[in-house]
Amino acid sequence: MTATDPTGPGKPSGERCLAVVYCTGAGCRAGDISPAHRGTGAAALRAATRERAHAVLVAAPCLRRCQPGGTAAVGWATVADGSIRWTTPPVVVDGLEGGGGIDGRSRSRVVADWIRNGAPDPARLPDSLITTPTRSV
Repeated sequence: MTATDPTGPGKPSGERCLAVVYCTGAGCRAGDISPAHRGTGAAALRAATRERAHAVLVAAPCLRRCQPGGTAAVGWATVADGSIRWTTPPVVVDGLEGGGGIDGRSRSRVVADWIRNGAPDPARLPDSLITTPTRSV
């Protein structure tokens, strides 16, 4: 997978890091998302990766999951020269831009909390987020 190189001051380059690859929905059903919810998933993930040491957020045009509402792949990887190399299979979570909530929080905020405290361990992913089997991207 290639993407814009997210490295910069204070960000890992070529070393193992927690990579959060977020699908921007270009070319899929992202148009189904209401304007009130568009962009909220990316904002929550961006905040979480800024707070987590050795974490980087990468925007990708499509993760080929074809789910409405945004998708994120979270796992250990090396990121350098515009490329991501997963060192372990990532955990994939769908539906991050939708309006559905979990205990009053959006799915993206629940994922952001997991990124801050436990990612990428799938055993620590809240059950409420497991809607499809995890698989590699």
